[in-house]
Amino acid sequence: MQGGNARSWKSSVLARTLIDGGHQSDGDQSGSHVRLPNADRAIVDRRKVRDYLLSRSHPIGRFKAAFLACAGFEAGNWADLVSQLRELAVLGDALPGEPSEHGEKYMISGILKGPQGISLAVTTVWACPHKW
Repeated sequence: MQGGNARSWKSSVLARTLIDGGHQSDGDQSGSHVRLPNADRAIVDRRKVRDYLLSRSHPIGRFKAAFLACAGFEAGNWADLVSQLRELAVLGDALPGEPSEHGEKYMISGILKGPQGISLAVTTVWACPHKW
């Protein structure tokens, strides 16, 4: 992070990503879409992607892994998913969500195109901790 006051966004992929096949998420549905501030600094933790989102053995992540596998996203090509999540953060319209003790949240819906050419409609949640 450059210049101590610049904000970086951590993807909800870290702990709270909702990859839901395009279903509406809870949160502010007022339609006040914005761009994710400093989206070019988005952090997507590769361990959470590999060991949670793409893990077929994780108690919760295995369901997301099965969904993502439909498009060809697997633990072996985790970097492809990270790249597309970062692109979604930069280009997607963000919908402000409910504030929490963990920070400011934004939801971004969009399309991820898997290695097999199959597109998945997803909603991601991005969080910026208050202390950043």
